[in-house]
Amino acid sequence: MPNTESAKKRVRQTKKRNAINLWRKRLIKDQTKAFLKALTAGDIAAAESEFRKVAGLLDKIACTSTIHKNLAGRRKSRFAKRLNALKSGKTVALPTEKVAKKPAPAKPAAKPAAKPAAKAGGKS
Repeated sequence: MPNTESAKKRVRQTKKRNAINLWRKRLIKDQTKAFLKALTAGDIAAAESEFRKVAGLLDKIACTSTIHKNLAGRRKSRFAKRLNALKSGKTVALPTEKVAKKPAPAKPAAKPAAKPAAKAGGKS
């Protein structure tokens, strides 16, 4: 429990700031879901419209330091990549889909290291 007045104020500020940040992140998630839904439906016009909305929202929220600017840029880049793949007719795996991985090649067994010979004579 905070004892000083400044610590009590800090708790109040943190609680308020946390609520605002969670609200902003929820906006991003909702807008992202709308974009991905349009993407999976194959509707290019709706996907472009939703992409513009999510890109603007990411930029706006990145300015508030709720998310980092690089995170916003990375997400916009990945969304643009998927949108361009849809436009060109390619299929792009969604992040929820599991992609089968190739099995890793077997590694050769490591040879045991030779122990150094003990010195003759002991401590003096």
